[in-house]
Amino acid sequence: GPTSAEPEIPDDELSPRQRIAQGDVAYRQNCASCHGESGQGVPNLFPPLSDSPIAADADQAITSVLTGREGDWGIMPAFSHLSDADIARILTFVRQAFGNNLPPIQEAEVTAIRNEL
Repeated sequence: GPTSAEPEIPDDELSPRQRIAQGDVAYRQNCASCHGESGQGVPNLFPPLSDSPIAADADQAITSVLTGREGDWGIMPAFSHLSDADIARILTFVRQAFGNNLPPIQEAEVTAIRNEL
């Protein structure tokens, strides 16, 4: 089931700032070991998340987290064990951090893409 530090709180009960804060925590738990605390990645191994064309494309970002991704730099495993809310919050955090200024991703967007896979 979902792995998160705290019980699931529905997105509509959180402020945008709270969603980003929860996404930050979940990012550190699930993503930072490869992509870095500040999203810088590791050259030729893990791509950076600042100015990332994948992070900028909501559908691609969601699909990458759900199914994993393979590229010249290596393989990212799937994180489909995370809840839709956690994935939405992580991606919302990424899209607002590391010099990015992109709109939030909603839980319903993740659910819709998960249901298409």
